[in-house]
Amino acid sequence: MVREYSARGLALERALELAGISRSQYYYVKKPGKPGRQATTTTQRMAEGTMVICDNAEVVQTIEGCNTPLN
Repeated sequence: MVREYSARGLALERALELAGISRSQYYYVKKPGKPGRQATTTTQRMAEGTMVICDNAEVVQTIEGCNTPLN
């Protein structure tokens, strides 16, 4: 719609204002691939005063081993 009115002579800024979109939204081009950050495979945690890197599976096992209710 913006391109059509812009092609007919309406200033691009005015067409974007009427459509209610910003210039960055108008010029945005989606890139191929999945959006967002990739999932991590390790986690940092404190052990005896030092930072230790452990596998995420170890963290999950620790959480599943807790029998404390969340309430």
